[in-house]
Amino acid sequence: MNMPDKQRSGGKPAWSNLALVLLSAGLGLVIIEIGLRLTCRPDIRLVTGRGFLKPDPDADYDQTENFPRQAITSFDGKSRYWQWTNELGCFDNPFQEGPYALLVGDSFTFGGNNLQDTWGGLLEANCGQRILKCGVAGYGTRQELLKAEKIMARAGTPRLIVVGHYVNDIDDDYLVGGGVTVVDGWPVTRKKIIDYQTGKTAVKTEAAIRLELSLRGKYGEIIECPSNTSWQLFKCWLYRNSMIYHRLKLPLRNLLTRIPMVKRVLVQSRALASDYQPLAVELSPDLPWVKKAWKAHLANLKAFQKLAARRHAKLLIVLIPHRDQLYPFLTNTSQTRRDNVNQAHEALRKFLAREGIDHMDLLDSFRQYEAAPPDSACGKDCAAGSAPTLYYKHDIHWSPLGQRLAGLLVARRILEQRLLDSPDRQRRLLAIDQALADWKQPPARP
Repeated sequence: MNMPDKQRSGGKPAWSNLALVLLSAGLGLVIIEIGLRLTCRPDIRLVTGRGFLKPDPDADYDQTENFPRQAITSFDGKSRYWQWTNELGCFDNPFQEGPYALLVGDSFTFGGNNLQDTWGGLLEANCGQRILKCGVAGYGTRQELLKAEKIMARAGTPRLIVVGHYVNDIDDDYLVGGGVTVVDGWPVTRKKIIDYQTGKTAVKTEAAIRLELSLRGKYGEIIECPSNTSWQLFKCWLYRNSMIYHRLKLPLRNLLTRIPMVKRVLVQSRALASDYQPLAVELSPDLPWVKKAWKAHLANLKAFQKLAARRHAKLLIVLIPHRDQLYPFLTNTSQTRRDNVNQAHEALRKFLAREGIDHMDLLDSFRQYEAAPPDSACGKDCAAGSAPTLYYKHDIHWSPLGQRLAGLLVARRILEQRLLDSPDRQRRLLAIDQALADWKQPPARP
C-alpha cells in the first residue's frame, strides 16, 4: 500500500520546511544588521568632507578657505584621494601672486581625484603655466561666474579664463538662489522642481532637511529618494533602514552586471540608470519654462564673455559631453533623450559661435579616442567595448582616463592658439601630439 506524501516526508509538509528556511534567513539578516550597526562606521561617499562647504549669500554655497587635507571617496565610490582648499577656497595648491590662468566649472572640473590627476592639474602640467583650479561640485554657470569674480577680486586678472560646461548647468542656474544649503557643515538640497510641466519648485521643510542629515550620520551619504515607481520606493526604504543594503549595493551591482543575461534585464528595466537626468535630456525644449531657463542660462554664458572683455582676459568654454552621448547602452537611453541631449549640445555650439565666444567641443574627440583606449589603462572592464573607459561605469563623471584625455586635448588647443605664453611651446606640443598618437594605437595582442 502506498504511504501518503505527508507520512513519507516524516509528517512535515513542504511549506513548513520552506517557512523554517525563510525564518532562519530572516533571523540571520537581522543579526547581521545589528552587528553592522554596532561595529561599522559610515563610509563617506560624498565629494566633500564635513565643513568643506560653507554658506554663500550669492552662490548658495562655496568652498571653505584653507580646509585641511582630508581623505575622501572619489566619484566611483571605491578609490580615495586627498582633498583640501587653498586660501582662495579652491582645491589647489597655495596661490602665489603672478601670471595665472583661471579654471572654473562644476564637479567635472573639481575633479574628484588626486589634484595632479584632475584635468586641471594635467592642464597645468601640459601647458607649463600656473592654472588656478577653482571648480566647485554642483555649480552652474551663474555660480561659476560669481566664483570667478570673487577670485579675480583677490588674485587679480588672469590671462585666460577656462570654463568647463556640462549640460546640467542649466538645472543649476534655474535652482540657484536657495537651491542648496549648508547645515552643520553638510550640503543639503533645499529646493527642487516638483512639476516638470510648469517648472514649479518647492522648498524642503526643516524636518525633511534634518531627516536627510540623520541618514547622513547613519550611512555616510545623502541621496534624493524618488517615489515614482514601486522599485524606487523599495530602494528608498532600504536606503533609510538597512546597513546591509549600504554595504552590499556596490559589490552586488558589480557582480550582477558581469552576468550578460542579468545585465540585459537590469538595463532594460532601467534599474542601473541614474534617477536624475538633466533638464536638457529629460524635457522638451519647447516647454515655456524650459525656454525661459535656457534664455537665462545663455545670458550667464554671455556674461562670462563680458567679464573677460572687461578684464582684458581671454576666454575658452569647454563643452563636456553627456555620458549617454558616448555610451547609450549603459542606461538604455531612449531615442527621445538622445535627441534632446544632442539638440541641447548643438544649440550651445551654435549660440557660442553666433556670439563669437571661443569654445572647444570635446564630443567628437572623445568618441575618436574611446574607440582605441590605451592597453595599459583599459583593464578588465574594457572587454568587447562593454564598459566605458573615459567615464565611470556607474557614475556620470570622467574616469581618470577621461580626465587625462581632456587635459591633453584642451592643453593642445591652448598652446596651438597661443592662449597662454608657455615656455618651450613647440616641445610641449610635440609631447602632447605623441601622447595622443600613442593613445590611438590599437592595443597589442597578448
